[in-house]
Amino acid sequence: MKHLNKLNFRVLGFILAVIFVLGMIFFTVYSRAFSERQKPWVSLVLTEHRDNYMSFEITGVARPVGADDDAGDFDWIAVGTLYESDYINGTGIPPPLGVGYRVNVNTATMYYQYLHGQILAISGIQGDIEYTVGFVSGGSPINEGDEVLISRELTHLVEQPTLPITAVHFDVFENRHYVYVVVRRDGAWGREFVAQRRNVNLGLLGQQGMSYVLSAAILEPVVQWSDKPVHDGTVVRLFD
Repeated sequence: MKHLNKLNFRVLGFILAVIFVLGMIFFTVYSRAFSERQKPWVSLVLTEHRDNYMSFEITGVARPVGADDDAGDFDWIAVGTLYESDYINGTGIPPPLGVGYRVNVNTATMYYQYLHGQILAISGIQGDIEYTVGFVSGGSPINEGDEVLISRELTHLVEQPTLPITAVHFDVFENRHYVYVVVRRDGAWGREFVAQRRNVNLGLLGQQGMSYVLSAAILEPVVQWSDKPVHDGTVVRLFD
């Protein structure tokens, strides 16, 4: 009888041990699955290097050419200022324009019709820059003091690193732009992907306002979309 009792206790202990091990396995698997479901899905993008198109637009005040103006064959002049806040965002890069560059001139009454103009003088090389533009009215109804739009499509002559605007965030407390890069590290469940904040300096908006020009390239992949909020140190899942 005592022998049977000892055997029963051993069987019971073995069964309890098996149940305990199975329970730990189930708990571990469930915990890992639950942890995975809490990780945000993120879509990544790499820094692109390409020519970027920018729009140069300023408002000028028109006046007839005076006797002291060296305006060539132009009969009207418009003077306008490109303010530093309109073309710079942390990089100090003014638009690549010089004297002699052709521009378009448009008045409020001309809608989508443009007059051909040319930059006659530039005052300043950084900060607020004043442009003097000559143009021919061609019979268009222009009065002295009228505001005109001076514009030109610009292209950077060198390739610059860009990121889509959806990848860039702004910290209102630090007054800085930043992105989240994704790095790989060894975690409790093996290798995992972690988001890390990187501050960036931005230049002009790129083509069609869909990207930012960066002052320096970012080597790591950058988060451009996530289905949940991402913070510095967040463990993420890769969407693609």
